[in-house]
Amino acid sequence: MHSGSIKTILIIQFFLSLTTFTIGQERNDNQISRKWAGWKMNGERISWKEVKSNIQQVPGAVPFLKKGLNSRRLFYISYIPLAASLLFIQDPDFPQIRSTRNTVYYITNFLSTACIIYFGIRAVKNLKMAIRIHNENRAIVY
Repeated sequence: MHSGSIKTILIIQFFLSLTTFTIGQERNDNQISRKWAGWKMNGERISWKEVKSNIQQVPGAVPFLKKGLNSRRLFYISYIPLAASLLFIQDPDFPQIRSTRNTVYYITNFLSTACIIYFGIRAVKNLKMAIRIHNENRAIVY
């Protein structure tokens, strides 16, 4: 087989999987969704506390909710080294001298930024998974 025919087969398979995925999705009344203005359920806006209480009603979604909340806490805690490093910024008029202090400063900022990215992505992933499990189980129950 030529590489062109393999590409066309993969493209067709991709579009077929997209259409079957969208056909299989059904909206139910008790589905939680995140819109630009905030959380919604049954077409009405709900608070984050109501979202958490609804997710906690589905036992399968609770571990993902806890992981997401813990990751979100660590996401915010990871900002502390960045904020503390602002205290150590030198005066711009002072001549820059390479020292171990600057190296530690850069390594700390790099690690803090890496933690922010990691825990941010992990929190979003786990919270989305908790909402997806909630919505699937609510679609089955109701």
